[in-house]
Amino acid sequence: MPRSSEDSDRLAAVKAKLAAGTLRAGPHHRAAFGKGSGRHCDACERPITVEDVEVTADFADGQSLCLHGACFESWRGETPRRI
Repeated sequence: MPRSSEDSDRLAAVKAKLAAGTLRAGPHHRAAFGKGSGRHCDACERPITVEDVEVTADFADGQSLCLHGACFESWRGETPRRI
């Protein structure tokens, strides 16, 4: 359950994009965590700054998602678990 309005906003963005089919669903096969690089988050579309945790979720087909750490947690909670 979201703990803040920011968490609620992130979860709402993830759910809306998953429902629209504009954010990939399905199990990822690996996730890498690091310092934000300035790329835009595939979930909330905001920049992932150096103060943020950036997660790259890789899929078996070679595609990937770039997400804030908090957006990744929301996305992971709404999509099937890893295989």
